[in-house]
Amino acid sequence: MVVKSEDDYLASVADVVSLYQEAGPDIMAVGIGTAHGFTTSAPKIHFKRLQEIANAVACPLVLHGGTGIADEDIQKAIKMGIAKINIGTIVHSTYMRETHKEISKDIANAYPPLIMQEVLPRVQAVVLDRLKAVNKHLVK
Repeated sequence: MVVKSEDDYLASVADVVSLYQEAGPDIMAVGIGTAHGFTTSAPKIHFKRLQEIANAVACPLVLHGGTGIADEDIQKAIKMGIAKINIGTIVHSTYMRETHKEISKDIANAYPPLIMQEVLPRVQAVVLDRLKAVNKHLVK
């Protein structure tokens, strides 16, 4: 398959409207240029398409692939209709990396409750950072 442009990866407004009319979802995740997981380049939200979709359907929208999105872009997306931002990749990878780090310190005596005492605050810090990015929008 030959990709003609980056728009080939974006949700078409007509398809989103059709799905919305047929299924009547309470919330919709639409392709606006982001993807789950870490990427080799900075994720780019296609705000023009987001605005077109937000204007075409009467439900909140979901941003898949919120890991790595700049705070300013998150705030702009919220103003345009994004109501939910998925950040599972950064949460999961932080949890796994930090757990491995703690287990590696003394694998023979690794005790899960003590490991989690060290790991959970680090995961919470990542989540708090992302909540602050969203909250900047809410307080302005």
